[in-house]
Order: sequence, then structure tokens, then C-alpha cells
Amino acid sequence: IWDHLCQDVDPNKPNYVNNISDHPELIDINMIQGGGGGGPGGGSSGDWFHVNGVDYNEDLDQIAFSSRFASEIYIIDHSTTTAEASSSSGGNSGMGGDILYRWGNPSNYDMPGSQVIPNAVHDVRWIANDGRPNSGFLQIFNNSGISNGQSTIDGIETPLDPATGYTYLRSPGQPFAPASYTTRYQCAYSANGQSASDRMSNGNIYVNASGGQGGAGVMYEVDSLGNIIWGPYQAGSQKGFRYECNYPGIIALQPYMNSATTLCFTSWECDGQGNCFDPGNGNGQYSSLSDCNNECISTSVDYNSNQLVIYPNPARDHLNITYEGLKEVYNIFGSKLISTDKNTIDLRYLSSGIYNLRLAERNITFIKE
Repeated sequence: IWDHLCQDVDPNKPNYVNNISDHPELIDINMIQGGGGGGPGGGSSGDWFHVNGVDYNEDLDQIAFSSRFASEIYIIDHSTTTAEASSSSGGNSGMGGDILYRWGNPSNYDMPGSQVIPNAVHDVRWIANDGRPNSGFLQIFNNSGISNGQSTIDGIETPLDPATGYTYLRSPGQPFAPASYTTRYQCAYSANGQSASDRMSNGNIYVNASGGQGGAGVMYEVDSLGNIIWGPYQAGSQKGFRYECNYPGIIALQPYMNSATTLCFTSWECDGQGNCFDPGNGNGQYSSLSDCNNECISTSVDYNSNQLVIYPNPARDHLNITYEGLKEVYNIFGSKLISTDKNTIDLRYLSSGIYNLRLAERNITFIKE
């Protein structure tokens, strides 16, 4: 941050600019007058900016971070060298370490518009771009999204510039879009500080409302209608995250899990379209995802007038697909690993685990042994 400051108070001091609003890519050193550090002077603790969340987007090679005292979230370029990061040029964006995108408090860079993050914000993260609801959005725990005692989970559809693929669109004289949150969940249990959230693959939202500073101190999960389907459970964690059943670390623990106390690996069903799902009631057709893949995904189905067969599944070295068109392989975090139009995909350099094969608008799960 110290390499990307500006100020409009004293032309005889460093980083002077005539108008802060002309430089949304920089941090106005005078924009935070409160906070734990007593403003830019640092106070007794020096906790001026208070960055409290960070997330990495492998596809964009960018970093998002959140600041409690700025009531704002930011995106910067990760593809730079150290020297470029301290400057305003270089990297995929061509902007070095300058701010590519910021949201939540446009007054920080003297822009008009509502302050959508009124106070504390935590745990900014990208929603995995793998076809789940709101894929590719940023998501935040907006501690006082509605009021001091009412938190929200907000989704933000960032205006990524399709022409560059690495920078963000902004209308002249206006703050970065959107003007308000794109999606919002009003938390059933709130917290004034800390806290975290996840958007699950089925669109559910996992919430960890911290117990610090008088917060609820619970974790729970809601469906798309806001119904609590798991929890609430008392939790002392400042931040918590939920890992789904297809997470490699969970899969590795399968031999040691008690099937009576976990929904993972209990039963699987084929939807008739080559996709496996867990009905969650113990009455699935197959006892394991591997069995389901073998019997369900490997069978032939008609897809866009092409007879689709995928084999073998699980696969060790190569995966064969009788489909003409672009084929993309993603890991469970939504990062694209392979893109090819060949009918045989070389898997030898991939680690063992679960992957998603994307054909046009369809996602198919397969296992790499």
C-alpha cells in the first residue's frame, strides 16, 4: 500500500495529486481518519488499514483483499515482479501494483455513490467459476450490511473488461460498478467483526458468524431460499470454512470415516444424463462415486446430436471422449487445467483426485487415479 499512495492536501509533500477522484488506482493516505491506529499517523498500534481477508484467483492471477477500516475491498495484479508491483506498470494488467478494482465505499476516492459497506467487512473471496450459482462473483461478509446488528453476505458481479481480460471497466466520473450488491443474503445470525462465508457448489451459503465483539458465534448453512439446512452450531472460530465431499483431503479420509455420521460417500444416484449426485438419504443406487461414475457417466447419452461416451472412468493416464468440440478440464476449485479439441486427454501430469470435464455448457465429473 505504501508504494501506491496519493494525497491532495500539500503540494510540497510526496504523492501530491490535484484530484483524488482522478486516481482510483491509488490509496488516499487521508481517507481513513478513525480505526484502530488513529488514522494515518498510526496511533499507538499502527493498525491503520487493517487488511483482514485475502483470496487468490488462479485463472486471473489476481489477489482480492478486504480492509475493515477502509470499509472497502480491492483487487490487485499478482502476475507482476516485485519491482513491477511497487510501480504502476507491468504484469498482465499493465498497471503494476496499482489497484485494478475497488468496491464498497466510493467516498474513499472522492466519487459519488452509496457506501454499500457501511462499517466492517471480512473474508472477501471469489466464488468458484465452475458453473455454480454466481460463479466468478466476489463474495463478502458485510458485518453491518443492513445495520450495526444485522450482517449480510453480499455477492458482487465485477465488471471485468472482456477486451483485456485483466482490467475492470469504469464509467468516467463514476465509481466502479455495480452501484450496489448484486446478490444479498440477510444473515439469520450476525456478527460485528471477523466472520466468513462460502458459496457451495449447489448454491447454498455457509456462514460462520464469529462470537467476537458480541457476535452470534455460530456456523450454519442455508439453501437458495434462505432456509437453514445445517446448524446452527456453536463455534468459537473467528473464521470457518466448509469443505465439500469432493475435496481431496476429505476423499483421502474416506477409509476412516463413519458412514453413519457423515453424508459423504454414503450413496450416489445417476440422473440419467450422465451426472452423479448424492440424494442424501442413504438410498442411492451406488455405494460410491466411483461405482456411479463407472455405470452412469461412462454410458452413452445423446448430447447435441453427438453420441457421447467417456471412458475409462476412473482414468489413470488418458481420458477418451467421443465428442467433437472444445474440452476443458477444471479442478474442484474451478481452475482450468486443460483445454483441447482432441478426443484423448493426457492426464499423466494431474494429481489423483476428482475433476470436472466441461463440454460446451455441460459439466461431467471424472476421477483421476
